[in-house]
Amino acid sequence: MTGTYFPVLGLGASRGRLLQPSDDETAMAHPVVVLGHAYWMRRFAGDPAVVGTTVTVNALPMQVVGV
Repeated sequence: MTGTYFPVLGLGASRGRLLQPSDDETAMAHPVVVLGHAYWMRRFAGDPAVVGTTVTVNALPMQVVGV
């Protein structure tokens, strides 16, 4: 997904933020991820403190910026 994906759909984050166009400026310069609500509930028990932590996605560390 790109930083323009969520605004086109008119979606918002329940915690933190969604991807932004600035996240696309330099590929993999600062990899970020937005967690799906069901995954957040299942894996992190809905803990809002997950925003700002690092998770591994496809063997790459990524900062969680939102849910």
